Formats: sequence, C-alpha cells, structure tokens
Amino acid sequence: MVQLKNNPIDENQKRYFPDSHGLQIPVTDMNKDKYIDWLVERRFNWSVEQQTKFLLNFADENERHGFANISYLK
Repeated sequence: MVQLKNNPIDENQKRYFPDSHGLQIPVTDMNKDKYIDWLVERRFNWSVEQQTKFLLNFADENERHGFANISYLK
C-alpha cells in the first residue's frame, strides 16, 4: 500500500472500489487515498472476522469436550 500511495496509478491495472451506493469507481490519482482507506478497512474487518470465527470454534470445541469451566486467566 505504501508503493500504491507513493506512486502514480497505472491506468492499465483497472482497480475499482465501491462507493457509498455500491457502484464501482475506478481508482485514480485523485481518489487513491480513499481506495487505500477502503482496502485497509476491508482487510482489517476480514482479519477480525477470521479471528472471531476461530475463537468461537475454539470455545465450542472446548465446551464439547467438557473444558468449559476451565479458567484460562488463573
């Protein structure tokens, strides 16, 4: 993303991102900061979602095996 921010947009790469109405907007040098913000938010949200799924599955597995009462904070 640093490279994207510090260099001009290559118009041949055809990058797009959704606006607030869901329409796909082409990335230009004028709006690449918004594109980068959108990418960061999307990647962060995906990462949090994956971690949450893992933790919920972990908790379910522990409960199924009778480990639900174990305190991991002791």
